[in-house]
Amino acid sequence: MVLTLYGTEVSPPVRAVRMACKATGIEYDFQVVDVIAGELKKPEFLKVNPHHTVPFIRDGEYVLWDSHAIVTYLGD
Repeated sequence: MVLTLYGTEVSPPVRAVRMACKATGIEYDFQVVDVIAGELKKPEFLKVNPHHTVPFIRDGEYVLWDSHAIVTYLGD
């Protein structure tokens, strides 16, 4: 199963996660989230990420937000 990364192109924390994926050779599907339009506050996003922040990842049923935690997870 491929990891799914949710975020925006201009977010430095999202770029850090993308660089970590590249450095570790982890494939991922990037889903652009329109933060300005409030997409993170839609019920389907709040259900998986109550902090309504980017980046966040979905790895199967596992969901993780906070770029520091995600980069650590990818390193493990």
